[in-house]
Amino acid sequence: MAEGTTSGISGATTIAGASTNPDTSMSLNEKLLMLFLNRAQTMQGIAGDRTEEAQDKLKEIQDARAMKSRMNALKQKADDDGLATMPQDMKDYCEAHNIDWDHTGNDDRHNKDEWSVNIQYMDDFIDKLSSNNDLFMIKLRSVVDKSNEAVQGASGVENQAKDLMKDVLAGFR
Repeated sequence: MAEGTTSGISGATTIAGASTNPDTSMSLNEKLLMLFLNRAQTMQGIAGDRTEEAQDKLKEIQDARAMKSRMNALKQKADDDGLATMPQDMKDYCEAHNIDWDHTGNDDRHNKDEWSVNIQYMDDFIDKLSSNNDLFMIKLRSVVDKSNEAVQGASGVENQAKDLMKDVLAGFR
């Protein structure tokens, strides 16, 4: 088993060659080091999973902004020509994401004012996505901070062990 990996047996992780079986005679420092490193590894795994989720959320926001851009182009067309037809893929997108749109006239053709309503609905959707993403990023940052704290804790345990050894060796001089 590689150093720093988990075997699948609860509590059986190898850290710097030290046995982690709780039944063996591990020092308190070794147990604390193992605890901090396991915590760091767990938090890093969670952060990795959530990073992928954050990328998905950002793509969803980008897709919504692209759809809004298309709506703005159709609004301009309606301003020039009087009306512009909402494409089926745009209606499908709105339905899939529970975004309302203007149904005046019970048709897919919209004038400039109706496109303004559609764009407002899309703006509301984008704002909601952005707010949810902001909250998600705060939670992700918290996970990263906990991982960093665990690494710092492990480092502190190692430093305390080194300091203790220096003190012990200084006592023999």
